[in-house]
Amino acid sequence: MKQLNIATWNISCGIPAQWSISNGIKKENDYHKFGLLDEVIQKIKEEDIDIIGLQEAVAFRNAEPSFAQIIAENTDLKYYVEFEVSDCHLLENAKIEEVILSKYPILHSKNVMFENMNLSNIGKDGKTYHLFDDGFIMADIQVNRSFVIKFVTGHAPAFQVFGKLPEDYDFVYKKLEKELERAMKENSKIFVVGDYNTEKLLEMLPFIEQNFKNYIEGKTYFEGTAIDYILAEKNIKNLSNKKIENKSDHLLCIANFEI
Repeated sequence: MKQLNIATWNISCGIPAQWSISNGIKKENDYHKFGLLDEVIQKIKEEDIDIIGLQEAVAFRNAEPSFAQIIAENTDLKYYVEFEVSDCHLLENAKIEEVILSKYPILHSKNVMFENMNLSNIGKDGKTYHLFDDGFIMADIQVNRSFVIKFVTGHAPAFQVFGKLPEDYDFVYKKLEKELERAMKENSKIFVVGDYNTEKLLEMLPFIEQNFKNYIEGKTYFEGTAIDYILAEKNIKNLSNKKIENKSDHLLCIANFEI
């Protein structure tokens, strides 16, 4: 038997900001001064995380290293995959990424975009803000010589930011459900983490509710909502779980499993 320490963390582009589209968003020029990325590296080490899914990580349009590269260079999570999904709303000259970092080799990965419903609002600053593009990564990770797991991390569209209910757009989430149905036929253990911007993910996706359990309970976001998940197939043994306050507007969520 092997233990895996799995985590999910929306790291807010390295910017500890509680923003709203209605008020307008001011982009920062420098994430270094906030220390959030340093905290990410520190917590990964302290908690001995084996595999983590990051949402709202950052890649830059110049030659500056991405957050994924910096984390890999400063922790034991040497293997990583990145998926650029949208322009960064909090940081200049940057794009938002979904990222998986792992102590174990990532054999291959697949990037999937959610459908963008093209919602928009005008902020008090007079700017028009559009619903961000979002998606998820599915990766096969070789945790030992003979055993491969499938690890999924994603970020779903923030319909609530535009005054909409996520459950009114449940068809958008079905893409995740269909990919997991297909993955389960491959007979590998599956873990799904991420910020899915709804408290009703399992209610909206019956196949996932039937086959998976969420191991992170209670609020995970500064507004008091539970929108971050660590899902594992019900036949996988969970040993422990925790949530950790930090500089981001989302909690760091960790769950330990025996496989």
